[in-house]
Amino acid sequence: MTDRKLLRAGHVISMDASVGDLPKGDVLIEDGRIVAVQPEISADAEVLDMTGRIVIPGFVDTHRHTWEASIRGVAPDATLDDYFVDILDTFAPLYTPEDVYAANLAGALECLNAGITTLVDWSHINNTPDHPDAAIQALGDSGIRAQYAYGSANTSLADYWFESKIAIPGDDVRRIRAKYFGSDDGLLTMALATRGPGFCLNDVVSSEWALARELDIPITVHVAMGRLAGRFGMVKQLHEMGLLGPDTTYIHCCYLSEDEWRMVADSGGTVSIAPQVETQMGHGWPPVMKAVEHGLRPSLSIDVVTTVPGDMFTQIRAAFGAERARVNAECWQADVPVPETMLTARRMLETATVNGAHVAGLEHRTGSLTPGKRADVVALDATALNMAPVHDAAAAVTLCADVSNVETVIVDGEICKRDGRLLADVARARRLVEESRDRLLAAMIELQAERGGSVVALMEVPAHQAHLYGCAAVTDRSGAVVSITGLVEKPPPGEEPSNLAVIGRYVLSADVFEVLRSTGPGRGGEIQLTDAVALLIKEGHPVHVVVHRGSRHDLGNPGGYLKAAVDFALKRDDYGPELRRWLVERLGLIDC
Repeated sequence: MTDRKLLRAGHVISMDASVGDLPKGDVLIEDGRIVAVQPEISADAEVLDMTGRIVIPGFVDTHRHTWEASIRGVAPDATLDDYFVDILDTFAPLYTPEDVYAANLAGALECLNAGITTLVDWSHINNTPDHPDAAIQALGDSGIRAQYAYGSANTSLADYWFESKIAIPGDDVRRIRAKYFGSDDGLLTMALATRGPGFCLNDVVSSEWALARELDIPITVHVAMGRLAGRFGMVKQLHEMGLLGPDTTYIHCCYLSEDEWRMVADSGGTVSIAPQVETQMGHGWPPVMKAVEHGLRPSLSIDVVTTVPGDMFTQIRAAFGAERARVNAECWQADVPVPETMLTARRMLETATVNGAHVAGLEHRTGSLTPGKRADVVALDATALNMAPVHDAAAAVTLCADVSNVETVIVDGEICKRDGRLLADVARARRLVEESRDRLLAAMIELQAERGGSVVALMEVPAHQAHLYGCAAVTDRSGAVVSITGLVEKPPPGEEPSNLAVIGRYVLSADVFEVLRSTGPGRGGEIQLTDAVALLIKEGHPVHVVVHRGSRHDLGNPGGYLKAAVDFALKRDDYGPELRRWLVERLGLIDC
């Protein structure tokens, strides 16, 4: 039997130029598909009265780590650097499949409640093969339209994010593709969530890109954000590896060079911008206008609810305000008018809907109220005092509305929210996610009680240089965090317990102050912190090690400072190439 729904007498913003906007219009849905958008439609159908409502396509969130719903708001003041340590290296290793299910279910329902009908779930929490199954089951149970992006495990920051040698497991990705995504026509589709160059060795990057293309699934990757990745030149590296393509979404893009922007545009790539996170956590300015100026159609995404709200209205305003503020300031400084590409309220609605569908590879299916597309529809109560009276319907949505105005949500023709209330079992979702929160916090407390003590940062140095440092003896070198059994400050050559050197980064318990009082002068006639930590170990206090993977400069002497300055400068796209040419000329070298 044919299922028909008729949305009657709403102010329709179709986001389709051929359909236009209808100040008073009807939308007819038949078996999950939009069949007509007209000023008035007569049909034998269930009628939903849209008088006083603004009817729009559902929002599309093109990048969200949905698994973090269980730890919502735990990192309100975090920078991106903090996030890697506090979330990926602290909470993520503790997640069970049950935690992933609870978070994905609650997170997906949060989306629906806020009028987000399509979600790209960037799922880098696949610590076991059961984790992706749990994530996908939750997405399916929620009723949302979603692209599940299979990502790496997160059991060790050092192993997975610092020149990682560990590729996403191809056999399990193939299993998931075959088990859940035999067709690309369903409510759920699949992508691959990759880490990219700088975070992984090139062999890992190449293997992950090849895996995605073998399985004919799109690729999504974070690039050009924050202090570290902002300087990796990730798109340039991908270009040099021959991996750029129209199947890839680039997230953030805050510090792309002009050349990299052209590479993305010329290769047909797409862009996802998370403006609230980017401005708040130090990723960089959200480059919405930069994307537009390069002929791209940027989309918006939430990213992490550990730190920012989970609704699209926040993202729209964060991007609109930040970009206009930046451009207004630049134009004031140059004493010139603002450019024609200045963001408008209407463009922001486009960015949050049809552009999002384009970026997710689903524009043929959703993103606009176009006859023939699947019916993903949201109705906002424009009679509420925060929206009424309506002069400009698009502005009312982008600059006035909030989650409280989201009255009706339809996904694939199915009503998910009616009269302002989700039809799903919200009580169950809340219970599961609260139980997950409690379990994760208990696991954190247990881990701290088990490990306790202090933490020392070490780094591998060439064996012949180890005697120049404080050196550690450790029980096991296979993980990111290991136990330490001894510490020697600048041992005689040949007597080094290992080539793991202390690099001056500590998290110390208060016990160290008492130990320092009884620590006499050591090498160089000075009281050495290394000797105090060695005494802590000797007295039985738990002391652990985090092994730093990557480069380091010793800024304790002028030579080290100069090396760091040169190394930093050479990585800059603006003056790095010229500095390199000058150094080659100055030193009489041959530039390879």
